[in-house]
Amino acid sequence: MLYRGSRPWNAERELTTLIQPGPSALETYRPQARYLLIEEKRYATHELDPLRNVVAALFRLENSRTEHEIVEVVGALSECLRSPEQEGLRRAFVEWLERAILVSLPGGPVKEAVDLQEMHTMLEERMQQWAEGHERAGLERGLRQGMQQGLLAGEARILSRQLQKRFGELPEWVRLRLEAASVEQLECWAERLLERQALDAVFDEGAPSAS
Repeated sequence: MLYRGSRPWNAERELTTLIQPGPSALETYRPQARYLLIEEKRYATHELDPLRNVVAALFRLENSRTEHEIVEVVGALSECLRSPEQEGLRRAFVEWLERAILVSLPGGPVKEAVDLQEMHTMLEERMQQWAEGHERAGLERGLRQGMQQGLLAGEARILSRQLQKRFGELPEWVRLRLEAASVEQLECWAERLLERQALDAVFDEGAPSAS
């Protein structure tokens, strides 16, 4: 029994336990059989990697979680199946990889590949593109966050100057409130500055507006 499920196998492995006991005189004739269970998820990568065979590579591919792991195993598999008589098996692996593994990766299947070695080369190139794409995305996120933080700090400084011009030297608690505020809070306080007569009232949700 080859089990590929995500949950641990918990069914009975002895046929005898599945059959209702009968009279003791017939116990000898009660069917007895046990199946061999191969539970794929129970094999860790460090156990499969040294084996260097097709079954171990298959298990590793199905358990791979990153692009790097998949490229590494495809490379090992192409080395394992290099002999001419294994051409059919190599093609079968290429088709299976495209349908079962690569569909979940960025870019999808490598349909141009007709052989494992060719697929391995293309996947290495694609992995480099993934790495560059992740790096660009990280830089773009960093730039956006930096710009947002800069705009937020700028709005806080402007509001601080406006408050100081109207109410004089600002206490420490006001500075702390401005530094921790969101854009929405800063805009709200800026509107209240035009309506309320006391510094505390600008930050007080329940304070009445000037009439």
